[in-house]
Amino acid sequence: MRFGAVGATTTVVPEAIPLMRIVLESLKKRIADVTHSSPFRSMAVVFEDNPRAHSFVESYFGDFRVEKSGEKLPIEFYFMPKRAMFPALEVADFGKFHSPRKVDNSFLG
Repeated sequence: MRFGAVGATTTVVPEAIPLMRIVLESLKKRIADVTHSSPFRSMAVVFEDNPRAHSFVESYFGDFRVEKSGEKLPIEFYFMPKRAMFPALEVADFGKFHSPRKVDNSFLG
């Protein structure tokens, strides 16, 4: 399953809160929501290897835990370089280049 959370430099956020925090907190909520409605018993989260994002990811996901049926769900976090061409990393490119205003109708089928 692939999903992501995106923000843009034009996203309006309170001045004291970094945009990256809002994006990563949204992603954490999405992970928790998916966890509760899916049958899996463990999870791996893969981030595109980006030196600018490492500290944010480590900071905001360092203590992230999800419980399912009263038990802690094992979650592993990884960084993967873009050059690995792993399909899940393409989510970032989709969000970057296909904003809802620019999605071509042929893409929607």
